[in-house]
Amino acid sequence: MPVKTKATPEEKIRIAQLCDSGRLSQGQAAEQMGVSKITIQSWLARYQEQGAVSLALTERNQSYSPDLKLKAVTDYLSGKGSQLVIAAKYGLRSKTQLQRWIKMYNEGRDFGQKKSGGSRMTTSKKTSKEERLTIVKDCLENGYDYTETARKHNVILSRLVDTFSSRILYPMLLLSGNHSIAVA
Repeated sequence: MPVKTKATPEEKIRIAQLCDSGRLSQGQAAEQMGVSKITIQSWLARYQEQGAVSLALTERNQSYSPDLKLKAVTDYLSGKGSQLVIAAKYGLRSKTQLQRWIKMYNEGRDFGQKKSGGSRMTTSKKTSKEERLTIVKDCLENGYDYTETARKHNVILSRLVDTFSSRILYPMLLLSGNHSIAVA
């Protein structure tokens, strides 16, 4: 892939429009612009969520309120979308910022305001395979309420979400001998 200088807002908008209309694949766009496919996906997600204005020039080092940061993190941890989708929803330029906020949240650091409750943890609880299976079953029975399940079992919320979004869940259910649990 050729190295290219930064894309102009007009180029980003044109590429997002072409990809959105199906006239150009994300892979073709990435090659044409000299950027990664994930960059194209980010532009497209922002364009679809907030329109062309989201790809216009923005000032560097934009600041976000603690409330917005918490909402973005909890939306992701509650399974309301991928990091890319949540980043676009909240007007972030990339999912990297959201990843930083998730890390802060899971380390128990706040976003500039005092909060009470929640399921943030400062240490990780080691769990056995049987405990993890119990936690997964409990979460399934409670309608995928990740936050409440994490709080009830004293585990890190993001690890519980990762369990459901990875290849860990299905093998765990197979090993348990319980094939009747439906996985969404």
